[in-house]
Amino acid sequence: MLLFSTYYHIFNHANGDDNLFREEKNYSFFLNKYHQHIDPIADTIAWCLMPNHFHLLIKIKNAEALLQTFPKFKTLETFREEEKTLSNLLSKQFSNFFSSYSQAFNKVYNRRGSLFIKTLNVKKWLRMSI
Repeated sequence: MLLFSTYYHIFNHANGDDNLFREEKNYSFFLNKYHQHIDPIADTIAWCLMPNHFHLLIKIKNAEALLQTFPKFKTLETFREEEKTLSNLLSKQFSNFFSSYSQAFNKVYNRRGSLFIKTLNVKKWLRMSI
């Protein structure tokens, strides 16, 4: 469950021995899709893209910012009452991002099937620094 104002380390790997990025242009296309789908819901702290996997360190935006992204939640009270629905919407943004990239990648390289392994790794991340 993704929660607002929370940091997460998100990472995934290509399916089997495949690569997520075969050419330089794949990296920029991935980042363009990432910004299109994820910028509205999260601030990016860091990212690392490697040929067969990636890591993202993000902070889900606060409730007020997300209200602007999802205007169907009229008030903060409604927003908090529907926290599970919100979490599903945030997860759906990631699902749309990965699906969008995969479909384009599969079309360009004439491949079929899942590009990413099934399990998306999402770890709540908080480290106190002195």
